[in-house]
Amino acid sequence: MKHLFIINPAAGSHDQTDWYRAQIETHCAGLDYEIRVSQAPGQCRQIARAAAETGEALRLYACGGDGTLNEVASGAEEAATILYGFSRKAPLFPTFPGCWTQRKRSLTSSAAMTIWR
Repeated sequence: MKHLFIINPAAGSHDQTDWYRAQIETHCAGLDYEIRVSQAPGQCRQIARAAAETGEALRLYACGGDGTLNEVASGAEEAATILYGFSRKAPLFPTFPGCWTQRKRSLTSSAAMTIWR
């Protein structure tokens, strides 16, 4: 299964892209993963939707704040509705720094969304 990390550098008070990359590289060695960094508002949604539309089994990770999680979930939801004609319900777990630090969660135990094919 592929893991796609969607990073929103505009989330929070400063860019956390380097921090996310370091965590992903440390905790995901040996996994099939890709890191995408949004460049504009709404692009997290577009990235998630395009990934979900491939039909490949994957996990999407929303790396940012609650707005990033909303965009990633919405993009995946749009793709599921288009491809299958109904909404898929999936567990959502944010992976933003405050949550990660305070709850000491690792990437391997917190996926934003899993799309099963």
